[in-house]
Amino acid sequence: MRALTRYTIHHLLGHVACRLLTGITLTEAHLIGEELLKDLPRPYIVIMNHCSHWDPVEMWAYFPDFITFMVKEELHQVPIFGSMSEVSGNIPLHRDGTDVTAIKRALKLLRDGFNLAVFAEGTRSNDGRIQPFKEGSVAIASRARVPIVPVLIHGTHKVLPKHGRMLRGSRVTLQILPPSLLTMEKELEREAQAELTSSLEILMRQAWEEIQRS
Repeated sequence: MRALTRYTIHHLLGHVACRLLTGITLTEAHLIGEELLKDLPRPYIVIMNHCSHWDPVEMWAYFPDFITFMVKEELHQVPIFGSMSEVSGNIPLHRDGTDVTAIKRALKLLRDGFNLAVFAEGTRSNDGRIQPFKEGSVAIASRARVPIVPVLIHGTHKVLPKHGRMLRGSRVTLQILPPSLLTMEKELEREAQAELTSSLEILMRQAWEEIQRS
């Protein structure tokens, strides 16, 4: 209960701070698909595409549930942001090889009832297009027996492009896509994990293409 209270307080503070940031920078997000979370079992893993360092700000500001991020270790070395990220319970991840420590922390987080957010591509896109998904998030969801919630982030590559340093006001969309419950049924074999990863990537690409046409 003590940890739950601490994380909840940090989430609420982060939510308010990020809402203010997006308002000031004219980067407010339009949220689509919130109704898909209504009867979904908790906790769950959110898998997202990755366009910008601004992605977590938009998610914290507008995603309806509390989420803890798995982020690359380098971000925890950034002054102020790194301390905030650590205090908020975000999990630093070594991207070279398999980070066993990060995986154990992620599984414990889920066992404790907290939702986990993972960038499925592992790195930022230059132009917002969907890149190939890695299987790590599906593997963690399968081991923890929790649902997967795909979320498409669109527009943040214009707000803060990869290698960019200046924020630009731009329209952002967060679209919650239909969750997968396959990882709740049993621990999936490697081939089934790969198939599910591929189907989630296809789902995300289709949603991205639909937004491009609108």
